[in-house]
Amino acid sequence: MSTPVDDQALREIADKFISLANEQTETTTPDMIGLGFMFGASRYAAFVVASQCEDLDVYNLNIDEALDFYTKQFRSMMSQNLDQYKSQFVEKPRYEHLVKDVTKKT
Repeated sequence: MSTPVDDQALREIADKFISLANEQTETTTPDMIGLGFMFGASRYAAFVVASQCEDLDVYNLNIDEALDFYTKQFRSMMSQNLDQYKSQFVEKPRYEHLVKDVTKKT
């Protein structure tokens, strides 16, 4: 399941998806956009797995490996991105408007 990754190409592709997601914030919540991203990514990853299998038997044999691979990749990428966003809270609270004030009563 592992293929050498061109980091620059990966980031350029991701930036295109993020740009599209940013456009969607005009009409959709960030939570829904995030879920849409995950659903789309999982759907496309399933297509990639299926397209590399010559028949159902091979496909069934590859399901657990694919789930492990994509789950580990997502966890690693998510962890890296969460670590990067920590600086937004320490250096300059750029995303303060996105953080809910739990002390306010509505």
